[in-house]
Amino acid sequence: MTGMFPRMGLVVVLSLLTSSQSVAQDYTSRSDSHGSIDKWLTSCESNECLMRTEILRGDSGDPADSGDSRNYIGISIALDKAARQLDYVELSVDPRATQHQGIFIGFVKSIKKGNDWNMQLDDGALPIPLVSCTKVRCLARVSKGTNARSSTGMRINILSKFLVCDGVLILYVENGKAYRTMIPLDSFHRDYQKIFARDVTPSQPHPPHGSR
Repeated sequence: MTGMFPRMGLVVVLSLLTSSQSVAQDYTSRSDSHGSIDKWLTSCESNECLMRTEILRGDSGDPADSGDSRNYIGISIALDKAARQLDYVELSVDPRATQHQGIFIGFVKSIKKGNDWNMQLDDGALPIPLVSCTKVRCLARVSKGTNARSSTGMRINILSKFLVCDGVLILYVENGKAYRTMIPLDSFHRDYQKIFARDVTPSQPHPPHGSR
């Protein structure tokens, strides 16, 4: 999949790998106000669930306009409850994004030392093509996350990464500029567990001997 991306894509990946201080600042800022930005909406029908969130893109040296719907990034994750597997991940970004560049996502783990965050990119960046762009948004989609490969050549199970990592980075290019957004995943973890907790029916105590 990496062969689909031209040179600018490699520059984006490099910025993701090397800008650890900026990533840490993004993570701290997002975490400090997570109650208003990383809420997930969950809807379930039968054995399928859809988890969705939408947040304002990161600053990246060019402050986002909260009144402009094009400045929001969306993530939709479809789950097969019975199999406990990922059906697909769909990401939406600014419709002005450069379509042939695609997007990159990367998962990070964080270690806090005092007041500082040390961030570690987990298994490299994952390039994903933008499959369509309209006046409203550009869409990228990954079906069956186990089929995706990262920039390091490793096979990535996207659902697993969402569950074990502390945050996800999303990058796209617009007019030659790379925009990076960090999304903490603590509330995703909680809501994911709630989906399966609802299916656990507590055992009922046996009635006393002789009762009806």
